[in-house]
Amino acid sequence: MKYDHPSKTFGWLFIGVLFLAGLIFYGCGQQGGGSSTNYTISGKYVLKTSSSSVKASTALPVTHIIAIGANNETYLADLSSDGTFSLRVDKGWPYAVGFYNKDAAAGKITLLGYLKQSDVDWHSLPLMDPSGNSTDLGTVEVDAGSSEATASIDLTSLISQMNMSSATAHYYGELDGPMAVFTNVDVDGNGVFDFQESKGYQLQQFVSLNDGISTKLSDMLENYHEYPLDVNYYSFETLVKDGANPAQGTGGTYTFPSSVTSQAGTSAVCSGEVIHGTESTGWSFGLISGEITAPALPPAGTYTIEVVGKTRLTFNNFQGCATAALGNTEGVIYPVFSISVEASTGYVKGLNYKWRIISSGTARDATAAELKAAVLDTSLNSTFIDPSPVITFYPMMSVPQHFDRDGSYIDLSSLAIKYSSVTSFICHFNLTSRVRCMVNSQL
Repeated sequence: MKYDHPSKTFGWLFIGVLFLAGLIFYGCGQQGGGSSTNYTISGKYVLKTSSSSVKASTALPVTHIIAIGANNETYLADLSSDGTFSLRVDKGWPYAVGFYNKDAAAGKITLLGYLKQSDVDWHSLPLMDPSGNSTDLGTVEVDAGSSEATASIDLTSLISQMNMSSATAHYYGELDGPMAVFTNVDVDGNGVFDFQESKGYQLQQFVSLNDGISTKLSDMLENYHEYPLDVNYYSFETLVKDGANPAQGTGGTYTFPSSVTSQAGTSAVCSGEVIHGTESTGWSFGLISGEITAPALPPAGTYTIEVVGKTRLTFNNFQGCATAALGNTEGVIYPVFSISVEASTGYVKGLNYKWRIISSGTARDATAAELKAAVLDTSLNSTFIDPSPVITFYPMMSVPQHFDRDGSYIDLSSLAIKYSSVTSFICHFNLTSRVRCMVNSQL
């Protein structure tokens, strides 16, 4: 399954700029999964029945095992009657791995558990840069009482197979909480896997990493500027491909697990509207009640979205990203830029850039391992249309420009960007858990 979405920055500019790049949602045409495979996840599941909430006589059987990637591809496992399974996926992304019961007669799909590793707080399998081509999870105990699936593979071996150090593994665990929401595979609740209906849904969080005011464009001119981080608000948008787009401006609500505070006040129910409804490939529904400023982490639990004239959408098991908590800077990764301008013409020649991270309260250059663990680079997949990372010189650029996450310079000389006409500079990037981050600077 592939689809993608826009982003939001200060006001609606955050959304509008990204939509100019093109919003594309990709459906899931194959029951067996995504478009390509080069990595195998295998194991044997057993049901845990000792939990007081799940008795052996009433425990639902696992009928499907599904891997859902941060690139929105889904892969269906080959599952044997003895519990052994094999999943072929496309490495380069983290994957949430869910164990499901599908009761066709009752029209219900139940998540029995999803793969977690509590020692490093993983909610997904980080296959961004694995050391080999396969991982045998061993015996995977699925506990429907806690919705957890725990693999017997030795942690040291697992971390090694993910090509990580212990420190990087723990760092990834601080980032990947939002991957849990990818385990929702029947968001409209009709008892059919969304990917089998060529439907796509995503609940995505957006986070601002700086205030955009204290950082000036002139600070970045021929100079790497270490702008102050200020993680001061977040918001949400829901991306939908269901074949029936509502009109732009159609109203509705977001219902959170508990109250949040925004410009509209404090409530568990916040107003929203269809922001983009005319695209042939999908539509999006955003908050209109203003940026959320409390609590520091989005409430964990079930989010429901109701749009006038549409079926209620339910996203269970949402978890926040600890690193992106409001007021936090520890572990935050971010790019810094130096703008190069041709003196004789005043046009922007290019950008030098590097990635920084706050470690023990101090900014330093991020390591290659930290960068791969934290930031998605959509150059890995040309059909992934929520580009990351990208930059925009506003209003001179109508389309955000992707730049190589692992590079150090982007040539902009062909875009005729007059430096003196630029009013703001914006960079967006996705964390590996698909939290959309934004930094910006203004005149």
